[in-house]
Amino acid sequence: MRFLVIISTILGVVGLGKASAIPQELVARNTTAAQGYDPRCNSVLLVQANIDACISFLNDRAGQQCWTKGPNGNGQFCSSGSTYVSGVSWPDENHVMGIGCDLVAYRVQQLLWLCGMQGGSMGIIGGPTNVDMIIHVNDQWVG
Repeated sequence: MRFLVIISTILGVVGLGKASAIPQELVARNTTAAQGYDPRCNSVLLVQANIDACISFLNDRAGQQCWTKGPNGNGQFCSSGSTYVSGVSWPDENHVMGIGCDLVAYRVQQLLWLCGMQGGSMGIIGGPTNVDMIIHVNDQWVG
């Protein structure tokens, strides 16, 4: 009986040593596979109030479209202090597309939850489309 207790203890310790949390990038990738562009966190330091201001600005434009129609298929949706929210069509960078600004606000909020004050980027449309819009929250315009 004592032998089984010792073996159980050893296996338990080995099992704890082998256990690890699922890396955040894998969790994010699995929950956003439909977007075709997984969330990616930056390494900048943004200000919460500025991100919140952009979320509010974009939500106030519910029913309006945020467009990517610049020379590189990019759009500049909001800036507040040192925070910039932009969009780029992907993988076809010259694709003109419009997305509801409130949906952009929702993705900015998701990036805030996933990346904190670091900002980041993620796909917004997903599904069966072959072109996606990538939302960027950064300390400069992207695109």
